[in-house]
Amino acid sequence: MNRADLFFRRKIPAAKGQPHTTIKDGRNFLQEDCGEDLAKVCINWLNTIYK
Repeated sequence: MNRADLFFRRKIPAAKGQPHTTIKDGRNFLQEDCGEDLAKVCINWLNTIYK
């Protein structure tokens, strides 16, 4: 598995303490390849910050 995400986790301070999800079979066009999965992740995240 490519762990390029680790670079961004270390470089972006706001990423600390946030959930990090890898969507299986997600590629460059994540919203097209796995739109439903991406929507679920976004909704779950929004529900945690807007309680």
